Amino acid sequence: MKKEILILLFILIGAFAIRLYRFDAPVADWHSWRQVDTSSVSRNFVKDGFDLLRPKFDDFSKGVSLIDNPQGYRFVEFPFYNAAQAGLFVLFDRLTIEEWGRIVTIFSSLGSIVFLYFLVVRYMNSRAGLFAAIFFAFAPYNIYYGRTILPDQSMVAALLAGTYFFSNWIDASIRYQVASIKYWIWFVLAVIFTATALLLKPYALFFTLPLIYLAWNQ
Repeated sequence: MKKEILILLFILIGAFAIRLYRFDAPVADWHSWRQVDTSSVSRNFVKDGFDLLRPKFDDFSKGVSLIDNPQGYRFVEFPFYNAAQAGLFVLFDRLTIEEWGRIVTIFSSLGSIVFLYFLVVRYMNSRAGLFAAIFFAFAPYNIYYGRTILPDQSMVAALLAGTYFFSNWIDASIRYQVASIKYWIWFVLAVIFTATALLLKPYALFFTLPLIYLAWNQ
């Protein structure tokens, strides 16, 4: 097991390094408009204060909602991602706010790799877990979206974490009938991470099907 963890560590280092490609480049790549909109919410948090219930961006048009929006409200996803991006910028302003957005996404991507590995190990074996981690870490699509200023990767990480903790809880508490509070902490973590994923992207609801399957199977 120690050897597999060491290999996983090298995968994470490689995934981190490759996602630093053009780290300080302007936000002018694919989906730049969506990344700019996301980052503008974080900039307004820094400028106007952290009002998580009234996030604003720099678009006052009604092109998306078809409703007049003179205040520039952006009610798309709950701004956990923006709060992390803006908060890190306020605390450590050596990087630009866009670079902090990429940092948040990169570490979310690394978290996804870790939880994916442990889920696959649980239901298959460590070799399959390492292959899953490698493909997730180095698939070109994941490399690109694993460094964009978008909340999607954070949603994936939260969802995988919720699935992992739910799997741990259901195995211990139901299959083995262990009533220790430690396993209920896993259940609480599963609820928190899954709820966070749903707030970040409502379509994460579709990916709760594995949780329903695990519960039904037990």
